[in-house]
Amino acid sequence: MSYRALLNGVEFFNTSSSKNDLKLMAASVEYTAGAAGQFTFTVPYGNVKYDRFHPDNTRFYKDFLDVYKNDKIIFSSRVTGTTLNFDLSINVVSEGILAIFNDTSSDKLINDIDFPTTLTMKTMMEYVIGEHNAQVGDSMKVEVEYITDDSETALSRNDLEFFVDYGTTYSRLSDLVAVVDGYCSLRKEASDGKLYFTYRSQNDLPSISHPIELGTNLISLTYSKNTEELVTCITPFDGDGYPISPRDTEMLDYIDSVDDYNYRDYNYSAADEEALADAVNGIFYFDLVSKIPRENDLRTDLVKFMVMIKKMFDEKGEAETQQYLRSNYNFDQGEADLYLVRFNIAMSFVAPTSDAISVYIPSAVKKYGRICQTITFDEISYEQHNQLAVLSKRYLDTYTKPEGEARIEVVDMANLGIINGKEYDVAYKIRVNAKPHSLEGHAVVCTNKNANLLDPSSDQLTFISYKRKRRL
Repeated sequence: MSYRALLNGVEFFNTSSSKNDLKLMAASVEYTAGAAGQFTFTVPYGNVKYDRFHPDNTRFYKDFLDVYKNDKIIFSSRVTGTTLNFDLSINVVSEGILAIFNDTSSDKLINDIDFPTTLTMKTMMEYVIGEHNAQVGDSMKVEVEYITDDSETALSRNDLEFFVDYGTTYSRLSDLVAVVDGYCSLRKEASDGKLYFTYRSQNDLPSISHPIELGTNLISLTYSKNTEELVTCITPFDGDGYPISPRDTEMLDYIDSVDDYNYRDYNYSAADEEALADAVNGIFYFDLVSKIPRENDLRTDLVKFMVMIKKMFDEKGEAETQQYLRSNYNFDQGEADLYLVRFNIAMSFVAPTSDAISVYIPSAVKKYGRICQTITFDEISYEQHNQLAVLSKRYLDTYTKPEGEARIEVVDMANLGIINGKEYDVAYKIRVNAKPHSLEGHAVVCTNKNANLLDPSSDQLTFISYKRKRRL
């Protein structure tokens, strides 16, 4: 087994060579599942490409590196930083090729995008990558190798409301990963020099057959759960300060309960009532008493009426609400228009004090207690208010259980050629048999791998048993 590295196609490192000008003082590749990762190394004075790596000569973001293991490219990157040391050695940092998606962006607003007819992770990622390819030369074009395409990765138009206007390709892919958690990767094929993209959802990750076992190849293990960000109950608001409504929670069919929400607790001061009267007089210049249902005192009936109309406006839109006012309460067109134009003025006074509700998952509350948090989803405007339920569901799915992490140091016997089989790699599921550590037969996902190119026996890996959904 040998490692070698090329700068723009020219070799400058080879562990099998006896030439001093192909040596490095340190070299490691850090793989991170779903992220670009990095290749870092130290170039000694006398290396064949020493002058090329000098800070004054490096073409940052345009000098590309390929790391080979035997004849296969295992990591591709581009130089992002160099440091000249006192002993004249040079530290080099390069970012993984996945970062090229930061170089291209959409020139369209979200509302101007011609989305694919069938919305899935596959069709949307192909669309986003197609936009990238239209902006780059042949060497940076990306071909799709594999994208999980099943019922889990089906999308709705609502899932795409959170795309950033004019977003980069990287941010667009990140937005999609935030909907259906998984891992993206980009690799360069040695045989044709092309770039190939892969996305796998969490339920579609491949497995490695040979386990990590105590007494065989497990060197050290720490297992922890982090409850720092654990939340079991949230009170959600949109970016304009409006809370989730009872009807919105009907969309949350996976939630067993919502806090009580009623419109009866009106606690107005005299000044509030005077302001309310001013607002009403400014909107209704006709006989209000004859145009709203009367059951209680005028103020209570007015509040109920306003809340009812607000819910209709939220759910059915302006045109249908205007028609409702004209048909059921004898509003003429001018009165209906004026009502809706100045609607928010009056609502600021008639909204009930208990207009914010909390949503929670009882099973999580029972297990961990009521850990509450008020969440404002700034990316959702009042016009997108119905998306609060979607985001609340996503948030609670993510934060109602603690993160679990296993940091494991192993001897990768496949990597060292001791056994046949796939070496341990990021975004793969691997069984851990360590009964004293409560990980007997437990499947974990390798999320980080630090490969020491000078000493493969000291590779370090990090595994997780549960990780929150995250963006790229």
